[in-house]
Amino acid sequence: MEKTEIPGVSPQMERIRKLFSVFLAVYPLLCIYKAFYRFTIGDILLMFFLALSIMCPQKTDVRIFSIGTFVVFTVLVFVFNLVLVQSMEMAAVPSYLLRLIKLVFYLASAVFSGRAFFNTKYFEKALYATSIAACAFLFFQYIMFYGAGTIVMGRIPGLTIYLQEYLELDYETIWAYSFRPSSLFLEPANFSQYMVVSLALSLFSKNISGKKRTFFIIIFTLGMLLSTSGQGMLYLVVVYFAFILKGTRKKSVALVMMGVAVVAALVMYNEVEVIKTAVDRLFNENAVDARLGSYDYLNTMEGIHVILGYGYGVIPEDEYLAGAAYVIYGCGILGFVFVCLMFYELYRHAQGQNGKVICFIFFIALFGTSIFYNYMLFWYISIILCLTDLRADFVPEIGVGYEKFLPMVDSGFGQPAWSGESSVCELDGFIVEQNRARYRRNKVYSDWDRSDYTAGKILFILGMYHPKFSANGISCKQVVDEYVRNGYDVTCVVNDYAGEEKECVIDGARIFRIKHRLFDRVIQWCDINSPKPYVPLIRKAAYIINKLKFIVMSPTWPLVAPLYCYRFYKKAAELHKEEGFQKVIAIYTPVDALLAGYMLKKKFPEIEYIPYFLDSLSGSYGPKYFSKEKTVKRGLRIENKVFASASKVVLMKSSEEHQLKYNARFKDKLCFLDVPMLREPERILHNFGATHSGEIKALFVGSLVERIRDPKTLIKALEKVENPNIRCEFVGNVDCKDKFASLGAIMGDRLVFTDFVNHEELSEKFAEADILINIGNLLSTMVPSKIFEYMSYGKPIISTFDIKNEPSKKYLEKYPNALLISGGDPPEKNAEKIDSFIAETLGKTVAFEDLKEEFYLNTPEAFVSEV
Repeated sequence: MEKTEIPGVSPQMERIRKLFSVFLAVYPLLCIYKAFYRFTIGDILLMFFLALSIMCPQKTDVRIFSIGTFVVFTVLVFVFNLVLVQSMEMAAVPSYLLRLIKLVFYLASAVFSGRAFFNTKYFEKALYATSIAACAFLFFQYIMFYGAGTIVMGRIPGLTIYLQEYLELDYETIWAYSFRPSSLFLEPANFSQYMVVSLALSLFSKNISGKKRTFFIIIFTLGMLLSTSGQGMLYLVVVYFAFILKGTRKKSVALVMMGVAVVAALVMYNEVEVIKTAVDRLFNENAVDARLGSYDYLNTMEGIHVILGYGYGVIPEDEYLAGAAYVIYGCGILGFVFVCLMFYELYRHAQGQNGKVICFIFFIALFGTSIFYNYMLFWYISIILCLTDLRADFVPEIGVGYEKFLPMVDSGFGQPAWSGESSVCELDGFIVEQNRARYRRNKVYSDWDRSDYTAGKILFILGMYHPKFSANGISCKQVVDEYVRNGYDVTCVVNDYAGEEKECVIDGARIFRIKHRLFDRVIQWCDINSPKPYVPLIRKAAYIINKLKFIVMSPTWPLVAPLYCYRFYKKAAELHKEEGFQKVIAIYTPVDALLAGYMLKKKFPEIEYIPYFLDSLSGSYGPKYFSKEKTVKRGLRIENKVFASASKVVLMKSSEEHQLKYNARFKDKLCFLDVPMLREPERILHNFGATHSGEIKALFVGSLVERIRDPKTLIKALEKVENPNIRCEFVGNVDCKDKFASLGAIMGDRLVFTDFVNHEELSEKFAEADILINIGNLLSTMVPSKIFEYMSYGKPIISTFDIKNEPSKKYLEKYPNALLISGGDPPEKNAEKIDSFIAETLGKTVAFEDLKEEFYLNTPEAFVSEV
């Protein structure tokens, strides 16, 4: 047996994480230098990592919500001032807009790139190495200035400084007056803003040994002291006080240690000139005015702008504003409240003491520096969000625990059809709407008499159900009806549909409906309101957003809408507490129903869990850009979970070879049946069209998706057919109509494409059809359920196959009234076969009783007897 292992982190992801963590450590240095226009080298590289991170899994928590809330608020305030109040100068709007875009970019990069690629171990190593180099260069500047009288600037030759004003400074004059080395940074304050993070990690991290820790603490502290930065002094006080508090449990001891620290600081202030200079700079009038004088502009704010500001990025007369003043002026008091809430959540949910300390430092810097609205915003937020106290943080490449769906974001729009349940207009579904009068006996739940159902209690969890069926919904309806006929008390948790009752009884089974994915609800609304002129635009937008949503969620495929899964589980758990089901039968597709059953089994071990795979998971198809191996691995990951918990696993016969190859260890649990779609119609229709019109009507019903069913074999054969009376109608969704252009030129109006119709109209088409057409699948494990419906009518069937093990082929070979044509044969030969087949079988039928004996595994009775 082939052993399949799913490692937590792939080598490729590990390399990306290492590169990103090293990049993050040197990012503030890279942002000193210009790439082009108004972009720094650091930001260009950050864009690359942000693009990569869009494809990675993302969990959510309240911190991300608070960041997102602030971003949304800033955008709304900007639009409010630009469009409604019109308070902005139009000439300055591009600059304001660029500042807003940068804010969104930095925060989005922290949320996506930071959380996708950050690794504490790699980051710390790179940060320590960079910080040691920066401190060493600062010490070298001291030696060269005081020893040789030479000014040494920390600039990389050949690169252009991003901020032009720093190129215009006369450092020789400035340093002669006040020597303030900045190491590799533009100024001492920037050096301290960077170095304080290194010092905090040296004090609080668990990833370094004692001797190395001591060395780092001494070097980084000395570097901040020698920088003469007033901010550096403040940061040192905050970090060391936090360190003192961390190491002492008793308040009295902490107070004593703080007192000693204050005395030591006063002594150093009086005795060490560098420290005295730095402290004086922190409190002298000019420095205080530079940092805090901008708050005077807040007194000029009036009216609604006090609450909402003038728009993010708007500043008075191009003046410098400290971070808090910048936010209040641009977003008002309410915007500052959102910022404080963001800091509160970042601090409260930081993953360790070091993250909390850095968050507190960043909050202090908010009131006196500009790092909240420049590139350092990304740097600090990323570190606060992702830094952990663990010795090695482990973030799997596909790191989603399927048992923990509630904390994850329900990504607005539902998963694409190929990753979830087949809808009525997709894949195997060929009935859009069943005749309600035919099936439905709908009573309110409270009036329903359950006394006749005593054989046991069964819960079904599935997707679309009566009256809006999917192909799997039709199959499950047959099984549910059979259980009811055998005296079982059956409950179903299914998707909601517009206009349907949330709780009802259908043909003896209780039905409870849960809210469908947002995408599906939007499409339903569009179907209902199709006459309205703006509906096509909404539908198109929904599909675009659905595609974008899948790009974000593709790393967790096939699970892409976790809260939809949780809604299944929540309703099932509520019902089980009331009813005490003996069995839960969870149907794939959709995967959400399958995993909801798995979660129910985990919560209530006494229940018998039976996964029912009407489609293949690991043996089916995935996203277009997934390799076959990746699709198999993703499917096996879920199968390994559910098979281990299941009492029995029901699969389709077509997937037997695949399952015995990959899941042989579960062999005793596996039960191979088949699509339970073979049933005798209430009235078998033999009203052949050719007997009264002379026209031979060939009918295809279903979904024709080219990458699943390629019509080229049928098209080429029909182009060579000699019979001029054949009329071909394709009912359903066809995504490759352009391939029929050459055939259309030959057949003219005898080639017809029709959208899906209701069941009554479809019954009439079956009645008038002379030939039923099936186009073979390109996936050997995906049996088209339509062929059993076809066979139920007993009419001639023409089917193509382009792969050797096409799944419907082995069934149709047993059907006496079928013609199979191969894509490997010449079109002329296939055309001759079609002409001969029509001549020989036109008007002939097959008795249903003969079919039932041959295809017993395709009956719902087989499922009930086995399960």
